[in-house]
Amino acid sequence: MKNLIVIILTFSFFTVELQAQEKTDFGIKGGVSLSNITYYYFSDTSSRTGFFIGLYSEIRLSNTFSLQPEILYANHGNEAREILLGGSRDIDFKLDYIQIPLSLKLYLLNGFSAHVGPSFNFLLNQKVTYDNTEKSDVAKNFDFSAFAGLSFKVLGDFELTARYIQGFTHALDDGNSREKAKNKAFQFGVGYRF
Repeated sequence: MKNLIVIILTFSFFTVELQAQEKTDFGIKGGVSLSNITYYYFSDTSSRTGFFIGLYSEIRLSNTFSLQPEILYANHGNEAREILLGGSRDIDFKLDYIQIPLSLKLYLLNGFSAHVGPSFNFLLNQKVTYDNTEKSDVAKNFDFSAFAGLSFKVLGDFELTARYIQGFTHALDDGNSREKAKNKAFQFGVGYRF
């Protein structure tokens, strides 16, 4: 909860500062996410279908480039068979994050733009189930990832987006430092600029 308060206050500070800029727009966005966790000890994984929703601001640096900070609530996780010494077990991850992506956006032709950047992800909720047991202390509180995607402006202030996210830090708190469990996801959504 403490992390969430810090995140909201930080985003609020940036929003107030950005309002002073002439070339800054604000908007909301949301959509569907398809996520998975890749891990050496997982087999037969299936992705989790979830959603994301949040706010963004876009600071135009030139006619071609802009900077777009966002704050999103996003679902991650998957179902997998975990390989154990002497057997295996089915495990279900439901992880919810507050994501803070920072996009560098390049405007291309005819309403298309490409974006890329880092994302700082703070775990908000977790529900991990295996062997009819529910755990709430399996995932780590912070996850760092990077993303790349495309956007297309439609109907004036609406924008369709598609993004691939790849985690770089170990997402699970299992004490194994040799192999990393990494979040990855596709996000497909729509944004509306105020």
